[in-house]
Amino acid sequence: MPISVIIFLIIIVFAVPMLSIYNLKMIEQIKEIMLPEKRKLYFQSGVNQLFLCFLALWAADASAIMVAYKGTLSSTAILGGFVFLCIAFTVGYITNKNEKLTDANPGLELLKPNTTQEKIGWVAVNLVAATCEEIIFRSVLYQLFLRTTNNVFIAALISAIVFGFSHSVQGIMGIIITCIFGLGLQHLVYLNNGLLIAIIVHFTYNMGTTFLVLRKK
Repeated sequence: MPISVIIFLIIIVFAVPMLSIYNLKMIEQIKEIMLPEKRKLYFQSGVNQLFLCFLALWAADASAIMVAYKGTLSSTAILGGFVFLCIAFTVGYITNKNEKLTDANPGLELLKPNTTQEKIGWVAVNLVAATCEEIIFRSVLYQLFLRTTNNVFIAALISAIVFGFSHSVQGIMGIIITCIFGLGLQHLVYLNNGLLIAIIVHFTYNMGTTFLVLRKK
């Protein structure tokens, strides 16, 4: 196995989820303390995503894995993306409407933008995150697990679980929802035979969820 693949798997499967869990504990401990400027947090997050994406593409190149970006853009895939967003926004609305579920996601209050500059930075970092995460989880990581398991569903499930735990900073409910969404996004990649629709849906959902949070606040 190429060293690039080993490094990528160790960081994505183990280091990123552990770091996300650590960040969740830190958020809970420093709620009453002056937090860093959000624009700096957005910048750091964007840089981290680009670094992880670089590792993914490095591993893909070493393993002869093809990352399909545009795909076929079939009507079935587009319809699937629309249905996914309808379901996702319904779940997001219910989650943000329920005080207990919202309180279970302490990362929302830390990261939600307030000023105009923060909102611009938030849009930029979410565009980077949506693109990089689809490359990392729905393409490279999925294909690596597919080669190992030779089973489409198992590969998609493991990739979705890793994706969920990499969002541990969103709390238990966030992990569960993210795992389920990861499976849905993987199916969109299958329907589209590429990442483009999944990236668009991922980004649109993130922005829509942000609107729900800001509207509530």
